[in-house]
Amino acid sequence: MRAVRLAPGVVLSPADQVREKLYALRMSQREAARVLGINDRTMRYYCSGSNPVPPIVMLALDMLIQLRVLDEGHYYPKAKRGNPAAPTRR
Repeated sequence: MRAVRLAPGVVLSPADQVREKLYALRMSQREAARVLGINDRTMRYYCSGSNPVPPIVMLALDMLIQLRVLDEGHYYPKAKRGNPAAPTRR
């Protein structure tokens, strides 16, 4: 995500959090809506703060971020010994 310097105690709104997650995913609102299976307009409402963001949407965006991190090879969990199917570090 973008480096954001916030004063202590400042909390991002849910709309700001969604926009930050989309930035981290390098996705447009339209792309994210299609991946999540929701209407484009609904995603725009979430990003503008017009509609409350359901927790499942936040969770799904977090999971997409984790999948992207794994896919890009930035992080691999420790492999258990004797597990040949486990990913190796690059």
